[in-house]
Amino acid sequence: KSKELLNDAAKDLLHLLSMDSKNEPAATLLKTIRAKHDLHKGTPVSQTLNALQDATTEQDRDHQCKILMGLLTNDDKSAALELGRRNGVHILFHLGQSTLKPLQALACAMSTPHFVQQFGKQINQERLYQLMLN
Repeated sequence: KSKELLNDAAKDLLHLLSMDSKNEPAATLLKTIRAKHDLHKGTPVSQTLNALQDATTEQDRDHQCKILMGLLTNDDKSAALELGRRNGVHILFHLGQSTLKPLQALACAMSTPHFVQQFGKQINQERLYQLMLN
């Protein structure tokens, strides 16, 4: 039922945006609906992020980061944007405190200009520099 409501709402917002493309609240709401819709689909990026957060060993985390880097390399724009919408910057930055693989995955996402434009402000440059030195 909720999936149908999300689809109907997205259609209505797309129609509204076709008439008024500068309607920022509608565009923001559409992004939110798409992100919510992705939760229902269980996309590869969302599955990998979930597995990454659930990983109990460094080896498991590294493996999930490698999968994520592969997804970002094969489908960089949409995968990177989904990573950003799913709070991936925070997740990878937090996990990068103990190992470099999450920071490498974040670097893959940052190679996408759209990702940097939308989510680059979430990255603490000074802290990232300190992590890379250690």
